[in-house]
Amino acid sequence: MAPIILQEPSSEWGGARLAALNRQSEAVLKEMERLPGAQSAFVCDLRGTALALWYTSPLSRETASRIGGCIANLFTAFQGHKFNEIEILFADRRVYARTLGNAFLTVVCAPSTSLSLIRMTCNVAAAPFETDKELQGYLARGKIDIGMRLG
Repeated sequence: MAPIILQEPSSEWGGARLAALNRQSEAVLKEMERLPGAQSAFVCDLRGTALALWYTSPLSRETASRIGGCIANLFTAFQGHKFNEIEILFADRRVYARTLGNAFLTVVCAPSTSLSLIRMTCNVAAAPFETDKELQGYLARGKIDIGMRLG
């Protein structure tokens, strides 16, 4: 079983905020663990900072945050256009990102992984995260103005 690395207590995350984030993030990442071909997945805040991650081969929080920052920039690159997902196909992997309200999920899979299966798995996993008003409120408090709200 691959590790799930949850957010640790910090000046920004503690108490009920931390518990809500870790509960929902763990649930999302456990679903990604079941996705055939998935290599890693991480939940990021709107700035792209990795809040929780799961991986089959070593992935640091810093690397996930660098990728998350690039994905956050893509979500905001087209001012005035709202979209909820990004898919990038490379020769050796497929990267899929989906909004989670005031956060987003990024999944890295084998290039042969079905995009329909990725979407379906992410949509099912995302629903409780997106509808958790308490968690969405906590995430919104730390939000910076990036030009538009994700999905």
